[in-house]
Amino acid sequence: MKYTIKSLATTMIAALLLAILVLPLAGSGTPVASGASIAASKSAPFAAYTRRRRVKRVIKRRRVRHHHHRVVRRRKVARRPVATAPVAPLAIVAAPVAPTAPVVDEAALAQTILDGLKAQYPRYLSNATVSMGDAMGYQAISYYTSGRIVVSPTHTATLSRIMNHEIWHIIDWQDDGALDWGEAIPPTNMSTYAN
Repeated sequence: MKYTIKSLATTMIAALLLAILVLPLAGSGTPVASGASIAASKSAPFAAYTRRRRVKRVIKRRRVRHHHHRVVRRRKVARRPVATAPVAPLAIVAAPVAPTAPVVDEAALAQTILDGLKAQYPRYLSNATVSMGDAMGYQAISYYTSGRIVVSPTHTATLSRIMNHEIWHIIDWQDDGALDWGEAIPPTNMSTYAN
């Protein structure tokens, strides 16, 4: 039988692999089934090399001097659009809408609040009026001599609080023709002005 160098090398490599893989398995006393994989056998010579090794990573902490570092913004890289298959449009189902608060006519609400206050202080507020309009940057203005209250449409306080404040400027003027109380209202003796 004549061997060429190429066929001899192939035969030698096959024999060497057979010796490395099969002989240690058969020699260990562990039966090896035909077609069994090396990974299934516990006595495989590669077991020591195929185990995952735990690697401890040591993270060194650096002191950062905050006042010397500049913030460098990363450039945003434009991503190429990914071609996708066309998708059939989905059926759109309208979500149930929560009931919203009813729209309130603030001018009517302010008038209702004023009517209640007129019932409490009829002597001083009989000719008082309220309207929504320009309050010159304030939430409301009281024209105390004429009994007119103008509430800003962009007010942040409640109308009840605004009205309960502004009527006392009118009552202060109507009481003695002078503004004596300033912003210290309502006075401590407010019950004497009722009815």
